[in-house]
Amino acid sequence: MTEEKKGLSSLTPNELPEWAEWNKNNWMIILKEYDLQDKKWESMYDLSAWLWKEYPQRVEFLAKTNPRNYDEYMSDVWLNKVNDMRFTTDYPYGLESVTIEEDGEFRDATDEEIEYFEDKFGADIEDAASEHWYEKCI
Repeated sequence: MTEEKKGLSSLTPNELPEWAEWNKNNWMIILKEYDLQDKKWESMYDLSAWLWKEYPQRVEFLAKTNPRNYDEYMSDVWLNKVNDMRFTTDYPYGLESVTIEEDGEFRDATDEEIEYFEDKFGADIEDAASEHWYEKCI
């Protein structure tokens, strides 16, 4: 059975609603992947079904690294997953380190993530750092 034959027709009736929801949420990424494919699938839906069944982590990776989705992802990390911040002591204040909680586990933010946070949320960081150092000195 070729990959093309493992597409939409391989989904069971019970799988269709879950796949349809996933496809609806990821259609832009799937369309880009479809355009990049060397061998053409019979339809974008066949590729989508194959990705959903066999390689969903590819779409998850693309969703996180797609510039449009990356801003959304990083904003969510900043607002909901930053657990601890350490600030630089020099003014203008920045981030020395950040701890992020994902799936119940803690990790240090990468340099790229810290740089992104400082670029995108610089005013918030400076305010929080000023308040932090003010409280430390009093």
